[in-house]
Amino acid sequence: MKLMIIQPTYYNNATNGSAQSLYKTKKRRLIGLTLPYLAALTPKEWTVELVDEQLEDIDFTAHVDLVAITTWTINSFRAYDISRQFRARGIPVIIGGPHTFFDAEEASEHCDAVGSGEGEEIWPIMLGDAANGRLKKIYRAPRQHDLKGLPVPRYDLLNVGRYGVGALRVYTLQSSRGCPFKCEFCSERFYIGDRYRYRPTEEIVEEVKQIKARTVFFGDSMFAGKRQHSMELMEALIPLKIRWSTLWTTYLCRDREFMDLAKRSGLLHVNMGMESIDQEVLANMNKNFNKVSQYDEI
Repeated sequence: MKLMIIQPTYYNNATNGSAQSLYKTKKRRLIGLTLPYLAALTPKEWTVELVDEQLEDIDFTAHVDLVAITTWTINSFRAYDISRQFRARGIPVIIGGPHTFFDAEEASEHCDAVGSGEGEEIWPIMLGDAANGRLKKIYRAPRQHDLKGLPVPRYDLLNVGRYGVGALRVYTLQSSRGCPFKCEFCSERFYIGDRYRYRPTEEIVEEVKQIKARTVFFGDSMFAGKRQHSMELMEALIPLKIRWSTLWTTYLCRDREFMDLAKRSGLLHVNMGMESIDQEVLANMNKNFNKVSQYDEI
């Protein structure tokens, strides 16, 4: 059985139902996690091809038994158009991703099956049902994964030469899922969950070693949702001599011990959300733990 997993690009100035040009680039700065991770979850009886449409064209004439498309809302129109072309050839299509978590019924109108929620449990079931010709319309993850024993992403199936060279080739890893906070504007707290979960430190370190990464982006909602675990992880990163980036909230910048260890472990870059310079606005966002009075120091 041959499986093609596609990460669609999106339409420039997308308007539903109108012809639009596709957003394309020759390179990416960051190696995304979704495609190689889904490949790692795929049972060995499947042959897997990964397609990042932003970088390469889709072969709509390819001889495949199943197409899987991962989609955010921004590329959902494109995902539906891709699905329609393969289904016209009689090839079943499954669609998953953040968009289908919020609108599984809409997505189900454009494919043979929808995956909603985390894929560790439902992905093998969907592939088994596809192989036996008995796909159901919607598969919903029954629970959130504890993040222990995750497989190493199949970066070997990607043309990593399209993603930078040497230290400029940035691999995406996950050290946690979820966030301990409940900011009003955040969608991730729904589809990833507000229960903060983290991977065993030794498994993260082993993954960095196996993929031979020199630069890493921890694509977590909140890197330091549990300070003790993050301190343990950063200590374990020191011997690896990597550079790394992530996302965390601003108050951590006032934690001298945390910041010193982050620097020693190879911290390169951090994304932080400030949202507003008005404390009342922050309070209305349920983000009162950000203190405008501390921004200058931060």
